[in-house]
Amino acid sequence: MGVDETLFDLELIPHFINHYKSMGIENFLITINAISEDATKRGFEILSGLGITPSVWVGEFLIFTKMQKLIELQKTVKTEWTMAVDSDEFVEIDNLLDLLVRCERGNYPAVRGILIDRVALSKNLEKVVDSIPIGQQFPLRANVLKKFGGMGEKSFLFKYEKFLSTSGSHNLVSTDGSGILENRYYYPVQFPISHYKWTSTCPKRLKTRIDLFSHYSQITWLKEIQGVYQYIKDGKFNLEAS
Repeated sequence: MGVDETLFDLELIPHFINHYKSMGIENFLITINAISEDATKRGFEILSGLGITPSVWVGEFLIFTKMQKLIELQKTVKTEWTMAVDSDEFVEIDNLLDLLVRCERGNYPAVRGILIDRVALSKNLEKVVDSIPIGQQFPLRANVLKKFGGMGEKSFLFKYEKFLSTSGSHNLVSTDGSGILENRYYYPVQFPISHYKWTSTCPKRLKTRIDLFSHYSQITWLKEIQGVYQYIKDGKFNLEAS
């Protein structure tokens, strides 16, 4: 979880934690990241106030370091099922316990979701506030990334002893070395994941990613975020809600 105030909406954190607590999730494993120790302080304070003590990663955000830390974090899990999501991803499930029962009965070890971009009524990039429910601040549903060829699916729930999540959780890798989980093993229904990415800090986050990863030719999503950033820079961010 990035907590540099110049890049991230720290006001999103209480919304994120309260959303997943309302689903019945009790254990949170969170690593916060910023370029300096001072920059991690506010994020640490917010999470501590919500009863969560995060681990701290101070240093430049690198995708390969993130993957390593994600795997290390998952290996500390002591529960049967794990949910892996980013701080701007809010999975919409009416009854999580019922879903887990159905997965067990059907022998499905993993569940996927569809990312649904949530946008403000103004259809512009608005600031997040902590005093209004996040769904009311960004009530419109859209698909921004599809316009630029982005991936709209991700694996978010899985049995921890069988799989590890890759960066971004778009795929699951088996712990026995057999490779990426095949589609036939996923629960047959995909759940909506509200994606609160399109906020006032979005342009700075995109520009930082472009600068960090522009020399990694193997990163397939770089062209996607370059397209999104240019779209916003040209003043064309005015979405049609789906």
